[in-house]
Amino acid sequence: MSEAKEQALADITRGEPRLALAALCGKVFPGYRISRIRSLHGGVDAATHRVDLECEASAEPTQSIVVRRYGNATLRWNPLGPTRLWRTLHALSQAQLGIATPQPLWFDATTLDAPTLLMSYLPGRSTLQPRDMGRFLSDMASALARIHTVPSEEPVLSHLPNPIERLAQLFAVAEQHPGLDSVTDGSSIRRVFADVRRRPLVGRLVLLHGDYWAGNVVWRGSHLHAVLDWDQAERGDAAYDVAYCRADLALMFGRPVADQFLAAYEDAAKTSLPAIGIWDLLAASRALPTAKAWLPGYLALGRNDLSESVLADRLHAFLSDALRRATAC
Repeated sequence: MSEAKEQALADITRGEPRLALAALCGKVFPGYRISRIRSLHGGVDAATHRVDLECEASAEPTQSIVVRRYGNATLRWNPLGPTRLWRTLHALSQAQLGIATPQPLWFDATTLDAPTLLMSYLPGRSTLQPRDMGRFLSDMASALARIHTVPSEEPVLSHLPNPIERLAQLFAVAEQHPGLDSVTDGSSIRRVFADVRRRPLVGRLVLLHGDYWAGNVVWRGSHLHAVLDWDQAERGDAAYDVAYCRADLALMFGRPVADQFLAAYEDAAKTSLPAIGIWDLLAASRALPTAKAWLPGYLALGRNDLSESVLADRLHAFLSDALRRATAC
C-alpha cells in the first residue's frame, strides 16, 4: 500500500472518457463493445475497473478485462510503476509459479490521459476477514515462497532496480524518517539502520513482489488463486517481502498472527530468516508514524473495526518487538 493518496481521474463510466475507453478496447478486442464497467475496490495506488465486453456480431461469451490507470499522485512517488508492472507481468507469464497472475494485454500512455494498462480479469475475491486463519496464513506463505523461487538474475527481470543500490536507498530513507521521532525507541531504530548501511545485509537475491499483503491476493473458494498488483516489484532478499507482509498482518490482527505467518513461510520455503527483526524494522517504518495512510485500504475491504489509534498502537508494538529481534541477532 502506498503512502500517497490517488488524485481523481476522469470517470470512464460515462461521456468522452467512456468513448475513449471503448475505442481503446476496440483495438485490443476487435468486434467487441463495452457492456458494463465496474470499479474494483481495495486498490490504493491506481484507479482500477473491471470492464465486460460483448461481441457485436455473435453470441460469443462475454470477455472481462481490468483497466488500471495511474494518476499524478502515484506517479510522483512511483513514476516507473506502470512500465514496471507491464514488463513484470510479461516476465511472470514465463515463470510458471503455479499461481495465477494477470496477463498483460495492452499498455497505453495517452488515450485516457494517464498511463493505462489493460490486463486479464482474474475472478475471485480478496478478504481481510478469513474464516480459517491457519489456512489463510499457510496459503499466503506458500504463494510467497513460490514467488521467491524466481532468481533475480533472470534476464526478464533486468528492468527492475539494482537490488544493492535499492536496498541502500531504502535504509537511508528509513533512517531519516521523521516518524521515528514519535517512537519510544526511535533513536535505537535509527542506529540499527545506520549499522546495516555499513554492512551489507542482502542474502540470496530473488524476485520480490514489493507490496505483498492480503489485499493483493485473490481467493477462489478456500484456495489462494492469484497474486495481483506487481507495480512495486523488486529484486532483493526474500526477507523483505516476508517482513512487509508481517507488518501488515500485525496491523490488522496483532503480532501473534505475524509470527504465525513467519513460521508458515519458513516451513514453505524450507529456510530460516534469522535477521527478520531488521527487515521488520525496515518494512514497518513505511507505515510511520501511525499507519494512517494504510487505513483506507483496510476500510475498503471491510475492516471497519480498525482505526488510526488501533493501528498506531499495533505498529509501535511491532516495532518494539522488531527492535528486540534486531539487536539480538
